[in-house]
Amino acid sequence: FLWVVNLFGSPVLAVTVQQLLLIMSLFLLGLTFYRWSGRPILSVLFQLGVVLSPQMWKFSGGMHPEALGTATVALWCAQLIRTFQTPSPRAIGFLSVIAALAMLVKPSLVMLFVGTAVASFLLQTSRELGVGLILAAAGLIISLAVTPLANLLLHGSTASGSPVARGVLQHTLFCTPSKLPTDPRSAFG
Repeated sequence: FLWVVNLFGSPVLAVTVQQLLLIMSLFLLGLTFYRWSGRPILSVLFQLGVVLSPQMWKFSGGMHPEALGTATVALWCAQLIRTFQTPSPRAIGFLSVIAALAMLVKPSLVMLFVGTAVASFLLQTSRELGVGLILAAAGLIISLAVTPLANLLLHGSTASGSPVARGVLQHTLFCTPSKLPTDPRSAFG
């Protein structure tokens, strides 16, 4: 992300670009929800519920993967609503692309591929279902291969850790555990 922002300006613009992407994706989600529901009041309430999260705006004010992750999840949700309206292999393909981008931003968003595979069951024929599942699997495989491929191109070696292991497991392996009681009987006392 920083590399792309630097191509068009300066890395200093990254936070502003990140916030703009978040705003646009939340607007698109709200617009998609309105088109799906057709109810202005319900849509305004939905949009207020989405944009009034203080944590989301706190994280978008600094360089945190949560802001871009939230933006990609909002885009994925907007596409999911569109997929519910008109299921097609193409719609599943868009879900897969967005899930891949989301996983590259925040590897714990790998679960969006599960949602994409489940959304494939909305498709009408078994052939379309097969295509949808293949698109979801291909998106997952490609997004897992990006890190080793980038290392090969940049450093001449594919040696790298899995982005999923870095993104998902680091939160469980490197977080400070809560203090355990020293007396095992204290839990029963």
